[in-house]
This record gives sequence, structure tokens and C-alpha cells, in this order.
Amino acid sequence: EVQNGVGSSVALDIGVMKKIFFVEELTFGASLVNIGPSIAYADEDQADPLPTNLRVGASYPVYKSEFNNVLVAYEINRQIVRGRSTGSDPLVSGNSKFFTRSAIFTTWADNGWHRLGHNIGAEYTYSDFVSMRSGTSLDFAGKLYDLTFGVGIRYDVFKIDFAYTTGLTDRFNARDGSQFYSIGVRF
Repeated sequence: EVQNGVGSSVALDIGVMKKIFFVEELTFGASLVNIGPSIAYADEDQADPLPTNLRVGASYPVYKSEFNNVLVAYEINRQIVRGRSTGSDPLVSGNSKFFTRSAIFTTWADNGWHRLGHNIGAEYTYSDFVSMRSGTSLDFAGKLYDLTFGVGIRYDVFKIDFAYTTGLTDRFNARDGSQFYSIGVRF
């Protein structure tokens, strides 16, 4: 390529969360992220669909007392956009900017249920002040297996979180050794 590989696109995320979902204290959530037109770096003929993901999950407090809480969570996710081996099938058509009729349905063909990612985790919180977390991400189709650890501190309206991810196999994993930091304010 003789052109610079600069690209731009716009994406939208939508989600829903429902507390007390059929069972007392069960929280359910679902989101569809990266909804938007394809991104082109050099020319429109080589545009790539955005990595649109559908996520569905639930969390439940398995232990609660005055000072100690333990929460478990489970999530499945599925990439909606098909890969290049069968041609791209973006969720949003780059030309018309409307949803394609087939992307949400054709992604489940060809053993699409096998390509679900699974995320499982637990969080221990002491006195609503300090939290420790651990979890695993299992992507059987991509053969990526991660283990994550994290800690969070909450004081008044402020919250600081740190997380670390490590791969569980010797296979290359781009997220191995990743560190995440966040600062939040509740209002």
C-alpha cells in the first residue's frame, strides 16, 4: 500500500440490565457492542466490518453478611460479524447504514453455537470498601484461555480499580500481561 493506513468509523453500544430477574437478587444483563458501518483504512473495497459482539450474562450474590459479600458472575459472548473465510457479513451495511437482514441470524450457522466465549468470575468485598476479584475467559474456538485478578478500593463516591490478565497456555495471547486501571465517581 502506498497510502497511509488511517481509518475512521462510528460505533454504538446498546445494553439492558435487569435486577431481580425471576430470582431474588439475580441480575441479568445483555449488550450489543460496536454496531456501525465497516472501517476502511486505505480504500472502501478493503473495508473491514467492526467486531460487533453480543453479550449475555448474569450475576448472583452467593454469600452476604454485614461486612462480607461474595458475588459470582457468568457471561457468554458471540462475535456477530463473520470472518473473511466466508466473506464479511457486517451487522450494518456500509452503503445503506441500515441493519443487514442476515448478520444477526447467519452468525449462528456453521456451528456458531460452538464459537461462544465464556467468562466466569467471582468478587469478594469487605465492608463495601475493598474488593478482590478473579475470573477466567474461555474462548474455545480461538483457543484463548485467560486468568484475571483484580482489586478495587471504594471511598465515599470514589472508586479505584486495578486488574491483571495472564494467559493459561504457552500459546501466544495478545492479552497476556495486560494491566487495567480505572478511576470512577458515583453520583
